[in-house]
Amino acid sequence: PHILPCIPRNVARYIEPFAGSCCVFLALRPRRAIISDLNIDLIEAYRTIRAHPDKVFSVVSSMPDTDCFYYELRAMPVSELDDVVRAARFVYLNRHCFNGVYRTNRSGMFNVPKGSKAGVIPTKEQFQSFAKAMRKASLRSNDFEKTLKQASEDDFVYLDPPYSPPNTRF
Repeated sequence: PHILPCIPRNVARYIEPFAGSCCVFLALRPRRAIISDLNIDLIEAYRTIRAHPDKVFSVVSSMPDTDCFYYELRAMPVSELDDVVRAARFVYLNRHCFNGVYRTNRSGMFNVPKGSKAGVIPTKEQFQSFAKAMRKASLRSNDFEKTLKQASEDDFVYLDPPYSPPNTRF
């Protein structure tokens, strides 16, 4: 609510290099956008939901909310899953993991434990609305600097980078 009034009304294109949940994009609903994130799993999930919202909803809504299922799903090799199941897996794990954190180990496997407060799976209508909004966006998995190079004069760029504690080294 604090950001939306600061955005100029007539922007040619909205650009978000650190997409994450895309909450500003979804609230703004621009006519054209570039949505980007370095997390390829996130962008692939968004692409699949954009193309098949009802299928992804059907799969994710059928998944049980149990500790056992969470860890079984988390351990599944994503390379063996089709796009719809992979997107449903992403949504399920994000909604049931600790604080919605996305983290992988050195092997690239999602490794966040199950949280104690499970999030709600979006409704079918929310999946459809999200897909409709995403049809106006170019989805890219890029480093933020590459995405920023695509901005031009009449674009609006929303930069909300990930946060790290002070004195943290990467």
